[in-house]
Amino acid sequence: MANHKESSRTYQWLHATLGRLIRWYFRMEVKGLENVPDGPAIFVAPHKAVIDSYVIVAALPAKRSVKFLAKAEYFEDGDWKQRLLRWLVRQAAIPVDRDDKASGKAALESIEAELWSGGSFALHPEGTRVPDERIYKAKPGFVYVAWATGVPVVPVLLRGTEIANEPDSRHLRRHKVEVEFLEPIENLGPTAALRAVEKFGTDNQVARLHRRVVESQAREIMELFARKLGVRYVDKDIRRRDRY
Repeated sequence: MANHKESSRTYQWLHATLGRLIRWYFRMEVKGLENVPDGPAIFVAPHKAVIDSYVIVAALPAKRSVKFLAKAEYFEDGDWKQRLLRWLVRQAAIPVDRDDKASGKAALESIEAELWSGGSFALHPEGTRVPDERIYKAKPGFVYVAWATGVPVVPVLLRGTEIANEPDSRHLRRHKVEVEFLEPIENLGPTAALRAVEKFGTDNQVARLHRRVVESQAREIMELFARKLGVRYVDKDIRRRDRY
């Protein structure tokens, strides 16, 4: 893919103001920026706090256009505070209704479109915030997108966000947050076994193995997070009722 597309002036202004405030307030320490590719990337990180996506965006250069998914409720109309929040979130987020499969599919298509246009995307593979320090099973959509676009996946370690933004709380504590970008993963894609089945197998065999390979690659990334953070990986889907 070509070089990364430049963000809008509004995005850069918000990055220079709110982004700088985020970095100052949480005393952010950023590591591994040398691992960030020059072109588009899919940044993935475990989801511990509401502020996670904003922290990743604030840690990256202002001129790099980075989008993330946000629940549809953030885009609803309301009083002036809700309208202001909607405008702010819209500058870097794409809405998704987590109860609507069609909305989820449209969100994946929007992610692909953003990557093909030269932008980057940040997302949390579990699909929602998790209830404890462990790492949980990923929803594999981001791997499908990586296969389709050839864009590298950059694992991001976040430390301290769950303390700075405590569970089920709207209050923010001034606590140090660390953001670490790991080496990009550029070899996601069909395996030799899958290619052989695609050539000689039935449609059902291809579909089953395709899903197994995608889920295996997603699991390997989540297990990487668990090893790096020194916590346990749990091969279980997180439902919203299970979270904080």
